[in-house]
Amino acid sequence: MPGARGLAQVAPERYAGQLQVSFGPLVAADFDLAVTLADVVEPERYTLLVDARGRLGWTRGRVAVRLEAAGAATVMRFAADFETGGAVAVMGQRLLDAVARRLTRQGLAALGGEVEKRLGGG
Repeated sequence: MPGARGLAQVAPERYAGQLQVSFGPLVAADFDLAVTLADVVEPERYTLLVDARGRLGWTRGRVAVRLEAAGAATVMRFAADFETGGAVAVMGQRLLDAVARRLTRQGLAALGGEVEKRLGGG
């Protein structure tokens, strides 16, 4: 997960750690992060429940992920829905959307790299 620091498994489907997020060139914030896997149907789908809280505010939401076979490849489709509050929410929806898109791209790229590594492709 992009910006995650010390993310550790604390229960069979629960992870906790710290998250640092940059909101442009001048503002960065640290958050306590909790991620829970839910609705897991291997190897088809799962949901990530995310909760992050810090001095600049909070965010919580869910990311529904669906995996589909496509020949020798796998297609990942996802839909995310998040709420944000506190000072971070005052920064503006456009900025938050840009940060969310960047973190999503980085997270999925890291996940793809880890899958490739574990499957012996990298």
